[in-house]
Amino acid sequence: MKTRCYYLLFLAFLFWGKETSGQSLLKETRLDSLSVFFESGNAEVKNPDTLLKRINKLEQSGSGKIILIGYTDSVGSIESNRTLASKRLRSVAAILKSSHVKHYAIDSINKNEKRGKGKLNDNQFRRVDILIYKVEPDFVLNKPIDLNIQFRVASDYVLAGSYESMRKLLFIMKSDDSLKIKLNGHVCCEPDQLLSLNRAKRVKSFLVQNGIDEKRITCFGFSNTVKLVEETSPQNQAINRRVEAVFIK
Repeated sequence: MKTRCYYLLFLAFLFWGKETSGQSLLKETRLDSLSVFFESGNAEVKNPDTLLKRINKLEQSGSGKIILIGYTDSVGSIESNRTLASKRLRSVAAILKSSHVKHYAIDSINKNEKRGKGKLNDNQFRRVDILIYKVEPDFVLNKPIDLNIQFRVASDYVLAGSYESMRKLLFIMKSDDSLKIKLNGHVCCEPDQLLSLNRAKRVKSFLVQNGIDEKRITCFGFSNTVKLVEETSPQNQAINRRVEAVFIK
C-alpha cells in the first residue's frame, strides 16, 4: 500500500504544478448576429443571396460556431409549429453551408412557440436568429486545466451539466489534429485509484466515440492525492471529483 501511495505522489509531482490552471479552453468572439424572417406557414428563405452576401463579408476565421434559433407564430398546433421551425432551421443551415463559414459547427435550437417573456407580435416570431462566433483555443500547452466535469459521488457517471465542457474539449481536439492530450482523473475523500482512472477513461470514451483517435489520448488516475481544496464541505468535495487535461504536441 505504501508503494502505491509513493507512486501516486510521484506522478502528481511529475505532471502537475502546485495549482491547476484557470484556463477556459476556448475564447469565443461574436462576429455577427441577425434574423431571417419568413412568411406565415413558410420555410423558404426570401432573399438567400442577400443572406449569403452578408455572411461572406465576415472576418475569415479558422474555427467557429453558429447557433441557429428557430421560432414560429402561435397559429396552428404545437406539433405543426415544431415541424415548421425545424424546416426553417434547415433552410438557413443549407445557405450557411454554402458560405465561407461552412466549416463552422452549427447548433440548432427549435423554440417554435416558446417565447419566454417576449411581447412581440406574432409576425416577429416567424424567424430564425443566427449567432456567429469565432472560436479560438485559450490554453497553454503542457499546463493542467480543470475541465469542470462533475461526477456523481463514488462513480464515473458524468453529470448532465458537464457535457458543455466535454463538447468544448471535443471541438479543440477536432480543430487541431497535431494535439495530444493527457486526461488525469481524481476522486475526493477516500483513496480510489481505479475510480480516478475510470473518470479519465470516461472522458476519453466520449472523445473516441465522437471521432478522436484514441492514440492521441492518455489516461492517468491519481486517486485523492492531488486536492484543489480542503474537503470541508460537499461543494469542495465536488471540486476535487474531477478530470484535468494537459495538451501536448
